[in-house]
Amino acid sequence: MMEEIALIFTSYNISYIIAGLGMTLLIAVITLFGGTLLGTVLALFNTYGKWSGKIASVIVEIFRNTPLLLWVFVAIAAVPLPSLLSRALVATVIFNAAIISEIIRGGLNSIPKGQIEAGRSQGFSFLQIMIYIILPQTFRRIIPTLTSQSITIIKDTSYLAQIGVAELMFVVKKLMSTANTFTGHPITAQDVFILFGTAALIYFVINFSLSVAVRKMQKKIDITVK
Repeated sequence: MMEEIALIFTSYNISYIIAGLGMTLLIAVITLFGGTLLGTVLALFNTYGKWSGKIASVIVEIFRNTPLLLWVFVAIAAVPLPSLLSRALVATVIFNAAIISEIIRGGLNSIPKGQIEAGRSQGFSFLQIMIYIILPQTFRRIIPTLTSQSITIIKDTSYLAQIGVAELMFVVKKLMSTANTFTGHPITAQDVFILFGTAALIYFVINFSLSVAVRKMQKKIDITVK
């Protein structure tokens, strides 16, 4: 086993895997950031809007009840952006915005309505009330759920391997297909275990570390609130 690992994990292959991991994290960060921004807008429309709320609700339900990979393929075919990655990111951002909007909407609904009236009595506009009073409390309350979604986003980046984006799973699959050039023998179950086991370990370490860090953060927030 150790000899096989040494044959597969050359310096070039390790660098290739690290580059794939970097692409995975980049996709996840852009998706989470963009999805949270757009999701916040959808959640505000859905919670406080009338006609805009109905439109936002339809958008959310469409994306929540259809698979991400479907929208990735639609974006690849229909979005007029120059690169494959940028088109795929449009799909991942909008798809996750629909899910995140429901998380945020739950947080918004947990804030007492009287705080909006209190803000208005102080002369704040609706936008100021949202920015300075409602949204900070909302995001503090939804940190655990939002973290769960961020973990899902990191795992879902693997879907982009299907369209040739060089993220972690694409890199591992490519190394798998050429493993015989490094080992000098046909690909075996041991090679599959080593390469896909490495990918699984990387995903696990990142997501587990993220879960632990956010749980500690949530405990500190809870203590501060109390």
